[in-house]
Amino acid sequence: SPAACPPPPHQSFLEGLLSYEDGAWGPWYYLGYPNLCALVVDMIALALLAMFIFNFLFSRGYWQDYVSPVIEMVGNSTVFNQGVTKLQALFGVSSSEDASSLEDEL
Repeated sequence: SPAACPPPPHQSFLEGLLSYEDGAWGPWYYLGYPNLCALVVDMIALALLAMFIFNFLFSRGYWQDYVSPVIEMVGNSTVFNQGVTKLQALFGVSSSEDASSLEDEL
């Protein structure tokens, strides 16, 4: 099997894994996976891993202490607020007060 063969002496192990010569990479629309099923299974596994990591950090208070302030800082950044302002203009919401009144109506 190709995985059992050692890489050529002029390549490092990582270069051997990342080489495109063996044709093991799938098409670009599967993000390099050989088929859609492998892509979906890996996405589900990554979602479960993210859920477990969040659960671990949240249960010990690390999420509230370290991650949440960074998310709030990024959310309050000027670049982010400019993007929100452009989206509000795109959807016809003129200010944050209008947005809060729309939320109250719902």
